Amino acid sequence: LGLKMLNGSNIVPSTLKRRYVNRIPKVNLSFPVRWMKNSVHIAARREFVAFMLNDQRAIEVREALRQFAYRKHPDEQFYGTLAYNPDMGAPGACLKAYEYDDKNVSAIRLPDISRYKLWYPRPCPTKYVRSICILGSQHLPELISSHYLFANKFHEDYFPEGYDCLEHAIADRTYAGPAPGFDPSIFANLYCSSEHI
Repeated sequence: LGLKMLNGSNIVPSTLKRRYVNRIPKVNLSFPVRWMKNSVHIAARREFVAFMLNDQRAIEVREALRQFAYRKHPDEQFYGTLAYNPDMGAPGACLKAYEYDDKNVSAIRLPDISRYKLWYPRPCPTKYVRSICILGSQHLPELISSHYLFANKFHEDYFPEGYDCLEHAIADRTYAGPAPGFDPSIFANLYCSSEHI
């Protein structure tokens, strides 16, 4: 239900201001491009995925990242670069990249709402691994009632019942409908939901 509210856009959390300049490929493409940093957790339209795989400009971006950004996390640049360069024509591409510290920006309208992830120093009742809270059964009440599409990160050998219970809750939600309190309008109110090609 939430994805239907995106109005043909994608959810690609990205930043221009907080990208790592040293990870940008040192290459001139056949078209102008703004290199973005993005999350690897995205929700993309099928048409966006087809563009990503088949469009000549997308292939050129991918090849530049493959050749020049090897071992520099090219997957953290690819999706955002396609999604926030509207002149490239990716289906559902956003017209503007809003940042948390931009004037008059509402954080709830930014695409980071797609992923539940706790970074240090946010409270974590389980444990941290490389500054990321490892999720377990303690997180289930919040996860089950939340609007997040992804939960990062579970370890199969650490509170595995948490993952199993979440999987069961998602299966129940598939048949019974959204969890109580789920508000799909959150997705409709994202900046990109109304400002995309």
